[in-house]
Amino acid sequence: MRNAGIDAPQVIETAPQLIASIRHCVPCGEMRKVMGPGLAELRAALAAQGIATTGPWFDHRFRRATNTFDFEVCLPFAARVVPVGRVKNVSFRVWDIRSPCSARLPIRRLHCG
Repeated sequence: MRNAGIDAPQVIETAPQLIASIRHCVPCGEMRKVMGPGLAELRAALAAQGIATTGPWFDHRFRRATNTFDFEVCLPFAARVVPVGRVKNVSFRVWDIRSPCSARLPIRRLHCG
């Protein structure tokens, strides 16, 4: 029996987002050591191209952490970035899954492609 006060979750799909990223695969203890410098390298490469960010930075993890972290440091941008050094372009599509129980806190899912 369904509770009349609870609505079904909503899935909201956004347009693909252009992302500039640098990939790392490091031992777990070194993640904090490479995150800041990787983000600085990413920002410097993109500033040199005169491209502004369109949102906050984030990390994209490729698998569950074991003894290493395999991840990308990412920044969303409005225009395509010319790849330079370790900086590359990727595109993410984002789905917000909004539960009525936590309507103000969406669960974000990223999909590469």
